[in-house]
Parts: sequence; C-alpha cells; structure tokens
Amino acid sequence: MANYIATARSNYFRVKDSAAFQVWCEERSLSCWQKDDHWAIQPKDHSGWPNVTATTDEEFDLLEELHGHLQEECVAILLEVGSERTRYLCGYANAVRGGKDFELLHLSLDDIYAQAEEAWGKDLTHATY
Repeated sequence: MANYIATARSNYFRVKDSAAFQVWCEERSLSCWQKDDHWAIQPKDHSGWPNVTATTDEEFDLLEELHGHLQEECVAILLEVGSERTRYLCGYANAVRGGKDFELLHLSLDDIYAQAEEAWGKDLTHATY
C-alpha cells in the first residue's frame, strides 16, 4: 500500500493581524513565511492541506478559517498536487477572498475529463487503477 504524497503551497497574501495569523498557522500545522507585508503558507508535512487538528482529530475548514485572517479584497490561492505512486494523480486549486462574505473558487485537474467529453462528445474512461 502506498501513501499519498502531496506538494502544496499558497501565493502571497495580506492578513489583518500577523501575530494572530502566525498562532493560527501553528495550530493548523502550517508553515508560514513573510515577504514584505505579505504572507504565504504550506503544510508542514506531505499529506496535503490539513483538515483535522493534530492533537484532537477535530475537523476544521481551512479555507473558511483562512478567510477570517485575510484583509478585505485580498485573495489567497492554495495549490496542491499529489499522487499515490502512479495509482492516481490529483491536483487542485482553491481561491478564497477576504471580506464580509466567504467566497470560494475551486478548480481540479479532474475537470478536464468533463470538458473533453463536452467538447468532443466522447465517453472518456479515467479509471484510477
């Protein structure tokens, strides 16, 4: 049995409170670094973006929590590519914008199958085994 190995990171974005943001990153097992007044993040391990706490296994929504740290109108983009050997490959991107409302955009590499079927009208097999 192979393990899922991922590489993930974000773009640079602005946050409301740098100290609170750094505490949040530590709580969520994220590495963070600063360039001028912008921050970037990545998971501390190679299992992709976290969605459970390391100590209690409690689930959380990383993107919704990140939204609360972003400055108004600032956009954070989180990218991830990964694989379980060559059994399957995956990749996706999420964009979240700071502001009053939680707004999210999502894109997956698997979207290409639906686009190809729609464009060319063929039944494409995309088995992952």
